[in-house]
Amino acid sequence: MTESKKERAIKWLRQIQREHFETHIQPTHSQTMQHLAGSAGYSQMLADPFGYVDNHIHKYVVGPLVEQLPEPVRSIAAETLVGTLLTSDPNACAIRSVEDDLGPIIIVDWMLWVFLGEAIKPILRMLDRIPREDKLVMARRILEAGEYFSTGGKKGDLTSHEYDDALFNMANVIEIGSLTFIVCHEYAHVLLGHLDSRNVTVEQAGYAKYNKNWEQEFDADMEGLRLARTCLQNTETEFLGKSVSGLACGAPLMLMSIFDFLERFFDGGSVSTTHPPTLDRRCRLAKVIDGSLSEHANIVTGWFERVLAQPWEDVDGRKDG
Repeated sequence: MTESKKERAIKWLRQIQREHFETHIQPTHSQTMQHLAGSAGYSQMLADPFGYVDNHIHKYVVGPLVEQLPEPVRSIAAETLVGTLLTSDPNACAIRSVEDDLGPIIIVDWMLWVFLGEAIKPILRMLDRIPREDKLVMARRILEAGEYFSTGGKKGDLTSHEYDDALFNMANVIEIGSLTFIVCHEYAHVLLGHLDSRNVTVEQAGYAKYNKNWEQEFDADMEGLRLARTCLQNTETEFLGKSVSGLACGAPLMLMSIFDFLERFFDGGSVSTTHPPTLDRRCRLAKVIDGSLSEHANIVTGWFERVLAQPWEDVDGRKDG
């Protein structure tokens, strides 16, 4: 039986993942994976780090999302492979194999998935009425996770911490909502024809990334939000079995707030040539979010503004300019 393009793409991605595991994870295995020690899926992740995360994203993000997309977008999304990779660019992007026309493959960087999971929980904890000393502990955890993310795991710390079930579930819903928007943003690049074969950056690992401009990123945000809308409204029901507060609806704006936070503390205010300033992206998204999405998005964004108002100057000597 002849393999389909998607089957060949999966086989190719698994090969690239193994090569990256041997190069980037295996040499510093304990450092890279220590934040997951003791978790229920730790042994599975040790055996197959990328496969474990790929399955997680497909179960909670890609599967529910594709089911709710209208045709013909659903068919295009179903044929587009979504996977993870540990790269030098901790973000999400669409790539192609340089040796075979396997179609676009959406990559969510492994470090981005890790960072979202570890940053959202202390952010939520800082919103509680806890002593200032405890808020500073949470602030340090966020900064450590940010440093880990921004350096590809070379600095910072992601040691696991205990949180109560309610907070843990809230964080998971926002994480899944954020990943849903990230995947939809990349789907949008595919649908809007932004993957121009004349404008690629060829990587030594055997895949090509596409250069895009600011306007294309703005357009992908708008189209990505449209694609994600229904799924965001249903995320809590899919993930928890019931709808509690529509938290996932605020995930796109909270995601932008998190990236803005990273830019403030780790990029020194530098402006990317490929992506617009995060605050500009967030403002544009906020203008087109309406109805129940708007209500929950504003609540979640307000939460994050409260976190940014905390006494960061007392954390590790850092100051928010």
